[in-house]
Amino acid sequence: MTDHSRLHTPDHDTDTEYAEQVRPPLLGASVWTAVTARAGGRCECTGECARPHPLADSDDYARGRGRCPAEQRPGRPLHAVPRTPVPPSQGAALGAEQLMAMCAPCHTRRDTHHTRTLRAAPTTDALFDLGEVTG
Repeated sequence: MTDHSRLHTPDHDTDTEYAEQVRPPLLGASVWTAVTARAGGRCECTGECARPHPLADSDDYARGRGRCPAEQRPGRPLHAVPRTPVPPSQGAALGAEQLMAMCAPCHTRRDTHHTRTLRAAPTTDALFDLGEVTG
């Protein structure tokens, strides 16, 4: 017979104890820990993912905007992502103050929305575009 008691997460008195069960990534653990602690273990998305979020608490309501209600928990850690999308090579060098905590769905939607916006923008071949030549 299988012992299913290990499959259930025990109840905790505080969210802090529960969030501490989430293990940080192997690389950049100190930055990730600083970002998620500043966020209080909750996704910081306020619509950057191009999706409105419900008003979750009185502070958000007073500011007139919602914040994603997703909280960090075992198996669903928050991602420390750049506040504005940048190439991965630049994002890896950012400090905690330039990052925000996002749940996986908000992070994916924001990146998808950003990629679509870039694709829709008119582009030119900079090697041959001289613009308006006067003369």
